[in-house]
Amino acid sequence: MIYSGFFMPAWGVFALAVLALLLGNPVVAIVCIYLAAWTFALVTRNTALQYQLCIGSAISLAWMSVGHNQYGYAEHSVALFGITIFPVFAVPSALMGFYLIYETVHTMIPKSTPVIDWSLVIFLDLFLVVGMEYIGYHFFQIHNLATSQYSGFTWCNCFHAPWWMQLAYFSFPVIFFAAFRFLEKRFLRK
Repeated sequence: MIYSGFFMPAWGVFALAVLALLLGNPVVAIVCIYLAAWTFALVTRNTALQYQLCIGSAISLAWMSVGHNQYGYAEHSVALFGITIFPVFAVPSALMGFYLIYETVHTMIPKSTPVIDWSLVIFLDLFLVVGMEYIGYHFFQIHNLATSQYSGFTWCNCFHAPWWMQLAYFSFPVIFFAAFRFLEKRFLRK
């Protein structure tokens, strides 16, 4: 039964994330999603998910070591040691979600090749990064005041950031996919 035993902590934290979103606090929601994913990965001993969360966390920490001064949110901004925590937890959570969507779509493809795999990654990358930025900006009112002077993508009125931050955001899923595929082939498939 999925609602009992070991799964209960993950579902409980996920329920807190949904509640936080409904109450309008995306920071608490994203931290809860991250913690729910780790709880689930550790309790179920899901090594693939643990790798994904480690890769996503490494990308996030590397990114924040470079871009930490580029973040300052109007509401719900929480900083730890001068680093805004929202992107620290949002990047690995989004990358985990990216991979779940990739795997779901990938199972629908009858014959997969590396070209098809990478084409799917790039398509999902473009679609999901812009989609998440749009939803975050327009529906959850996540506005980064530190980069608000940039025009962003005028066709969707989102992604208000310098070009190098935009490039980094689009590179995260590609780096994540490449790193996970390498680790998957090296350590998970024997």
